[in-house]
Order: sequence, then structure tokens, then C-alpha cells
Amino acid sequence: MKQNARLSELGEAFLLQHILDSLNDFGDLLLPKGDDAAALKFSGRLVLAVDMFVEKTDKPHAMSWRHAGYKAVVSVLSDLAAKGAEPKYLLTSLGLRGDMLFEEFKELWNGILECTSDYNVRVLGGDLGENESVVIDVTCVGEGDNLIPRNGAKAGELIAVTGLFGDTGAALHALLNNLQADEEILNSFLKPKARIREGKALANTGVVSACIDSSDGLAASLHQIAQASNVALMIHRLPVSRKAEEYARDHNINIRNLVLYSGEEYELVFTFSRDGLDKVERALDEVGCEIYVIGEVADGQGVYLVEDNGSVEELKLRGFEHFKT
Repeated sequence: MKQNARLSELGEAFLLQHILDSLNDFGDLLLPKGDDAAALKFSGRLVLAVDMFVEKTDKPHAMSWRHAGYKAVVSVLSDLAAKGAEPKYLLTSLGLRGDMLFEEFKELWNGILECTSDYNVRVLGGDLGENESVVIDVTCVGEGDNLIPRNGAKAGELIAVTGLFGDTGAALHALLNNLQADEEILNSFLKPKARIREGKALANTGVVSACIDSSDGLAASLHQIAQASNVALMIHRLPVSRKAEEYARDHNINIRNLVLYSGEEYELVFTFSRDGLDKVERALDEVGCEIYVIGEVADGQGVYLVEDNGSVEELKLRGFEHFKT
């Protein structure tokens, strides 16, 4: 059966045909699917993002290939969400191991298709190649009128996030150590959500000055806004997930590290004018999202945690970084 065949036995042409057969043609393509390029009519402001999922560094052994494919797409959709853009089309290049089973490949591809279906995004094409470690490279094409940069934060503004943090760190700990964890915690890592509606809602308020997604971790995201905007961010309260807090207590883990440095939450971290708080709250409420105000923007540089007693601690920039050991 082909399900148990290895990709080295099936060959590139077979896999390409399987992919092409899974793609719908809505009659708007200017070139047929499977051609050397994808072409269609497009108007508006073009927004592009690319992200890469690598088996060696991004896929715990306990993670299914379907979840891997799904997450690879979410990661690039989240980048567009942080700009307030609407994702429309995907191009995906796959580097696959020759010893990978066809069934595993199908799971990966079905995860990609499931995610694009969930977010109403179309796959237009891509490329296939052989690699020692599976690589899923995804380019997203979208559009947006009111785009939010990461360098617009100004002193006196508020800092907020679209969700609570720590669940993904707890999930990764559970997966790596074969431990039981709440299903909601596990899904935060295995099947995360891109905040596309929330990003568009924030962009349409006209009061959001800077925005980034938290895929690199909350601390890293705050540092990126602070550095790009040449400001200091003063954090007065950490957005701690109750379930993550319980997991950390049960397994003797530092909850603050989970919240600040785990990464891959895909929440939006943003700054906005103080007098725009009501507008931001209404906009997020209309798309079913809560707002968590965590601090304020100040003159200076860096990111700082302000304790209840008034003491101030600088939050260092650390966490996983490719090419560093």
C-alpha cells in the first residue's frame, strides 16, 4: 500500500500530483494550477510574510505531523495578524526526508489544508525538495489598509496583550517529558490560533501605534517593540494563565519564566494611546476577545518589570534563538 511506502519509493512527481489534486481551482487563476508560477488579479495594499517550521528545532517527538503542518501555517498567518492584515493566499515549499512515510506526508499536508480552510486562505502552489530534516516554508500573501508597524510606540501610551501567557511553555514541558496536561494547555502549543480578526479590529481603531505577535516569547516581543520604537516599556502586571500557574506549581516550574520566555503563544502585543482605551476595548469585544493592559510606555530604553512595592527590575532579552547554543 502507498500509505506505508516511503517517499524515496514514490518520487517527486507522485507527491506533486497528490498536492495538485487536493487544491481547488475557483476559476480566477490566470495560469493553470501546477504551472511555473501562480497568477491572479489583485488590488489593494499587498502584505507579505514568510515563516519556516523545521522538524529538528520546532517539532517535539510527541507532536503529530498534522499538528506540525497546521502550526507552520498559523505562524505566518500570525505575522500578518500583527499588522492588521487579511491573509489571502499561501505558497509553501516542503523539504522532505526520503525515509518519510507517505502516510506521514499526507498527515502533514492535511494539517496545512485544515489550517487554510479554518482561516479561509488558499494554497496557490509551492515546491518540493529532499532534505535531512523536514522543513515547511510558508509564504503568505495578504492585504490591509490600516497597517500597524512595530516602531510606533510613544511615551505615555499603554501596553496590552490579547491573551494570557504560560500555557505553551507548560504544554512543551509536558510533551517533552511525557506528562499529563490539560487539553486546553496542550492545544495552545499543538493547534494555536492566529489573531487575525483581532489584528484587523485593532488596526481599524486608528489608535494602535505598534503591534507584534508573541511567537518569540512575551519578553522578546516587548524588547522588539522597545528597540524599534526607541522607548522603554514598564510592565506592571504579567498576564499569567491560571492553568499554566497550576501546572507550574504541580511540577515545580518557575511560572514567570513560562510567561516571559516560552514563546509561541501567537497573542498580539500592542501599544495604544490612553484616550483610546474605550475604543480598543469595544473593538476587541466585538470579535470576542478580552484586552489585558500590562503596562505603559516611557522615555528611555529597555523593558522593566515594576513590582507592587515600587522596585524595578530590568527584564533581560533571552530565550531560544537559532544558531546560538
